[in-house]
Amino acid sequence: MISFLAPRFFGHPATGDYWGYCCNYWEDNGYIGVLAMVLALSASASWLRWRWSANRHDAFIGHVPLSATIVPFFGVAAFISLVLAFGAHTPIYPLVFRYVPGFGQFQAPARLLCIWTLAMSLLAGIGAELWRPTARTVGLARYGIAAGLALLVAAGAAGAVLKGQTATFRLGTAQLGISLVLIGVLALIQPRSAERNRQLCWSTVVLLFLAADLVWANWGANPTVRSWLYTRSTRSAQELYKAGIEGSTFYPDADEYAVTFDRYLSFQSFAPASQNINLDCVTTEHWFNMREALVPDTGIL
Repeated sequence: MISFLAPRFFGHPATGDYWGYCCNYWEDNGYIGVLAMVLALSASASWLRWRWSANRHDAFIGHVPLSATIVPFFGVAAFISLVLAFGAHTPIYPLVFRYVPGFGQFQAPARLLCIWTLAMSLLAGIGAELWRPTARTVGLARYGIAAGLALLVAAGAAGAVLKGQTATFRLGTAQLGISLVLIGVLALIQPRSAERNRQLCWSTVVLLFLAADLVWANWGANPTVRSWLYTRSTRSAQELYKAGIEGSTFYPDADEYAVTFDRYLSFQSFAPASQNINLDCVTTEHWFNMREALVPDTGIL
């Protein structure tokens, strides 16, 4: 779950150093941005205060927008999807898998994080609408800045200690520290007046920060190749066609796995699985050779 706050804590396939749980960066990635996470939690806290005030017939109930009334729905959706995404690590998913119709065909519970990211993103939008520069938010912002600075100090100290795979902890910790510091600063400088221009400038800066955070977290996650990878015919297919051989290719399971994952595809890096080379050296020819191997399903390319 720490990758929900520090997406590169366990490395990234784009840099060739990913070593996270189950060796699958994409299915276990539920990062929506540190700021978005803060806003989503803020929305939930605001709704709880609203309900508590409503039960006491407090006037606070009149200051909550209509959008806050849907917080429980998305909060429950986020919680349930997160619990189910843990799979066999909780007693809940095995029960659902066994007794709820349809779940027995679903063998990748981590993919339920797509519901988590959607629900939390919507909660973040509600949290942004409810956010106000109060004494409470100012105090929390100062605590956030202090925590961020402490994480930056820890990341700097870790550089002299952590080696090998765990060296990725340093970057992840530093990123989280920087995010907390900047979020705290944004909260402190939020305009208290209703002047439209100042509010618009501040909102623009917040939006740019959120976008930059998400771009950085996913930078390199969508590598590109030359278009001829998809248009050029493979030599092996041409030779089979000349010989009058048509139909589907057959690979024994062990051979298919060895060719696909030991030679070409890796969950830890976008570089070839069988070569310890720089990602910049990976060429379109390498992936074309995968087509030449007639690995099942590559024909759809």
